Amino acid sequence: KSVGTFWGRVTGMILENLVLTISNIHIRYEHADMGIGAGVCINSIALRTTDAQGQPTFADENHLLLHKYLKITDLAVYWDTSSPCLSTSSQIQPADFTATMMEMCPTPTKAPSHQYLLTPVSVTVRLIKNTTTVRTWPMYS
Repeated sequence: KSVGTFWGRVTGMILENLVLTISNIHIRYEHADMGIGAGVCINSIALRTTDAQGQPTFADENHLLLHKYLKITDLAVYWDTSSPCLSTSSQIQPADFTATMMEMCPTPTKAPSHQYLLTPVSVTVRLIKNTTTVRTWPMYS
């Protein structure tokens, strides 16, 4: 491992041990004149550092392999061609807008009526990064 600067090592340690959890994401685009509504819904995104067995851990500067775990639940992409425009609707009060947007997202127990480009899926990714510059096993291409 290169020695690097103090701030470089501190920044690297923070990024290697970053825990990220985001939930209830709904990004929607509307075209009121054409009645089109398109959006992306994600129930949750979780990113964390783990040990080789998948248990959350803290990675120190002496680790040889960095294990990362990413889980995205209920990712869906939709394109509705006859959708009511939420942004100009007088029936939805500004205080209720967030709840209305979240009701439009799929969950394991409900699937709103959309024209899905990507039906709701969940993905789990495990990444192992070799943090050494010395090769201790054969590398194949």
